[in-house]
Amino acid sequence: VDIDIETSDPTLARIAKRMHRLALVPESYSEPMQLGSYEPGASQSLHQDSMPDAGLLRPLSLIVYLTGDGTVGQKGEGATIFPEPKYECPDMEKCCELAAQQLRERKAGREEAAQEQGKEGPLLLIPSKAGRALLFRSHTPHLDLDSGAVHGACPAGPGGKWVVQRWFRTTSQHKKGYPRDEKHDGPSGL
Repeated sequence: VDIDIETSDPTLARIAKRMHRLALVPESYSEPMQLGSYEPGASQSLHQDSMPDAGLLRPLSLIVYLTGDGTVGQKGEGATIFPEPKYECPDMEKCCELAAQQLRERKAGREEAAQEQGKEGPLLLIPSKAGRALLFRSHTPHLDLDSGAVHGACPAGPGGKWVVQRWFRTTSQHKKGYPRDEKHDGPSGL
């Protein structure tokens, strides 16, 4: 989303400001909002959002799901997956299937069965649910890359998937100001 549109549209500006309040990051310390659409069956391979070697330092990422009901299908449809750092996924679909199975086992109260399945490597699965926000860091407190932040998107279900994403930075990225939000910005005298 173009920063001029983001700062001038009242609805987008309120959303952007709330994203920054959630992350506790100044309003100019982010890249423009990204609107993402996944076609049915589309996925995103495992990756890190921050790439310091390429000069791209993104200490925090925020994903807001716009679609999904939070259910876990056979393949983790539309979920975000975080494999344990030492675990290597043979492919996204296989990892998503295993993670979905583990999550269903946990939800069914069969923790022992889920742990037994987890011998191949623990996988964290965050199901897509409209309105759910997922905030995670890409760096340790010492600014080393956090290997636990490697993530991907499981294949989207039959209806596809929509998200809004924001990457937060360590420096100001623009000079645009957001309009004041009386409901959330506090008294104007502060």
